[in-house]
Amino acid sequence: MRILLPIDGSPGAHRAVRHVVNRAKRDAALEVELVGLEWPSLPEGLGAVLPSVRLGDSPASSRERDARAMLAMHRIPFRMHRIVGDPACAISEIALRRQCTEIVMGRLGSNGLMRRVLHSLPDRIANMAWRRVTVVD
Repeated sequence: MRILLPIDGSPGAHRAVRHVVNRAKRDAALEVELVGLEWPSLPEGLGAVLPSVRLGDSPASSRERDARAMLAMHRIPFRMHRIVGDPACAISEIALRRQCTEIVMGRLGSNGLMRRVLHSLPDRIANMAWRRVTVVD
């Protein structure tokens, strides 16, 4: 089974990684396509409203390293991808191209505004990728 696992540096994404690790304990054939999400630059003034999820020297990069280390520690084979821009399109494309059977993701965004903006992301991904989408809270 091949699972696509998007991470954005949020606590929800970290919970999704732990969910996949627990599933791998029951399914030794599990493989992971790990996708690092990087949001495009925001207009001036929105940075104070939206959470920091930039990759590089940020909380997101340390959580990405944590996700990779956790998968490696449990000997779960994974391939790393990085995307910038519309996550639904990119995640759907990678899921199709890499023949993933499922997409496991945490709730993206940690404040009310981000939840409103990204609320339909799992639905959009499921409609575009035609794959099972599991959202971990």
